[in-house]
Amino acid sequence: MLLYLIKARVPDEPVPVLLPIAGWDPIRHPRLQDWLAERLLADHPALRAAEIGPTVVQALIAEGQILAVLDGLDELPPPSRAHVLKALNRSLGGDNQLILTSRTTEYADAVTAAGDVLTSAAVLEAQPLSTADVADYLQRALPPTPGPVWSRVLTGLRSRSQSGDPASGATTASKAIADVTTTALGLWLLRTVYTAPGANLTELLDTDRFPTTAALHAHLLDQLIPALISSRPPSSNPAESFRPRRQRDPNDARRWLSYLARLLTHPRNPDRTPRTRDLAWWRIAQDSTTPTRFGVSAGLTSGIAAACTLWILVLTLSLTNDFPSGLWRTLWGGLVFALVIGVSLGGFIGSSSTGWIPEEPGFADLSLRNRGGLLIRTLGKNTMGGVAAGFGMGLFCGALVALSGWHSDHAANGLLSQIILGLMVGSILGVVAGLVLGFGVGLTKWLENPASAEQVSTPLSNWRSDRTLNLIRMITLTLAVGLLTWLLAKIVLKPEAAIGAVVGLVLASGLRLGKHHAWMAYVIAIRRLARRGDLPHDLMHFLDDAHRLGLLRAVGPIYQFRHAELQDHLATYPSQQRQGPSDP
Repeated sequence: MLLYLIKARVPDEPVPVLLPIAGWDPIRHPRLQDWLAERLLADHPALRAAEIGPTVVQALIAEGQILAVLDGLDELPPPSRAHVLKALNRSLGGDNQLILTSRTTEYADAVTAAGDVLTSAAVLEAQPLSTADVADYLQRALPPTPGPVWSRVLTGLRSRSQSGDPASGATTASKAIADVTTTALGLWLLRTVYTAPGANLTELLDTDRFPTTAALHAHLLDQLIPALISSRPPSSNPAESFRPRRQRDPNDARRWLSYLARLLTHPRNPDRTPRTRDLAWWRIAQDSTTPTRFGVSAGLTSGIAAACTLWILVLTLSLTNDFPSGLWRTLWGGLVFALVIGVSLGGFIGSSSTGWIPEEPGFADLSLRNRGGLLIRTLGKNTMGGVAAGFGMGLFCGALVALSGWHSDHAANGLLSQIILGLMVGSILGVVAGLVLGFGVGLTKWLENPASAEQVSTPLSNWRSDRTLNLIRMITLTLAVGLLTWLLAKIVLKPEAAIGAVVGLVLASGLRLGKHHAWMAYVIAIRRLARRGDLPHDLMHFLDDAHRLGLLRAVGPIYQFRHAELQDHLATYPSQQRQGPSDP
């Protein structure tokens, strides 16, 4: 449609521009025109030239010189579709024009939910394809001289259309081609596979290879992935929405997508339908492993990370002569201490991380609008709780230190003076520690929010939001816990113990606290699956490329295979794990 609009355009008519409607957030940009201007400037660098700039772009939009082709209303979460329709009606008026694409059912549901139609819009619905329509479409998609094989295919399709009898004058090959192309999916498959570079056209008419319609249809599904990858080279241009960002190997892509198709399909429902059609990135851990195996993997990952970090710190301080003891003694002692901390932390994280698997994604809300009171209440509650807890813990630790000091040197100082000094120092440090730590915990709780179904988001943006939340939480608590633990440990413990306390408390606090750990569960699960060769390390970027190629569709933060038949077909592929190291 877009190519036809561009080809048929005459001077003074608006320029059609294709944009995914999933990129428009009506909350951030209440007017569609403001978002169009931002996207045009971002996608077309030439418009940012000094002689053009935002003013000219906004004027072009206001004067109706841009025809926005908004693709994929059906790819938004159901609550967002109604909000978008309402926002479009608020934005449009007068002679404003646009084209909005959607699947029929999803558009009808959005109109019902919004309680209003898209004002003054004409609704065009795709109709079933006739063989004449198929032949004309393929003719326009082919070069002016299509070659003998395509000529025979087109002739066979037109002869079936003119005779009115599907069996009249039809060879087995032309009948299979005609039957496959009666649906939009089949026509797209045929065009995609046999117009791709290097396609073997002669096999199209091979009745031995494709004796039935089902055989040809299965072959087209088999060849879809390599055909799309070969015909659409990667591009970093943001305006090219249908080209991947990275070059992918067709065999790897087929193996990864087949694994995901099997993951969604099995175990089947009682009526033998696939288990689900929804590919949610945060459910991969839950669907691909057991809680016990996940806990072991999480424990090993965090334990090894903690032990290695601690060992490096000990080695660094040893080489800078910060330790009074001998080098080798310090290195061996540091190694033992690192292993103890790593095993302890790994066991703690492993036992508690199984609760991460069913958690939903969240995001860090940094906006103060309408949330200032909540911030004050959250910080006040957690800070006061931290001060109270720190004061009590400080008194207890101060008394213990005082008794320990008096026992070792009771001649120099009396018991009472030691206890008084210990209580004073302990309570002061405890209050300071509770104040800072309570502030950090309160700030983290205020930032953390569950992802809303009404937010317009893509799977990749949803994943990035949860990743940002987890990293902010870890950094915030790292700064608070790390600073205070280092200070206290340097006063009452040896340097080795100070480092261990810092590493242990920082990782334990950053990983354990909070309600949304979907990203961390995803990271641990993908690490395991990538080692087996079932999925790539950069899964979300691969899924984004598959979406750009047309293999997947997005419904809010959830992916689905573009067509259910593709999922069903790929789910029949046997597991083909890449050879690699054994999995824990």
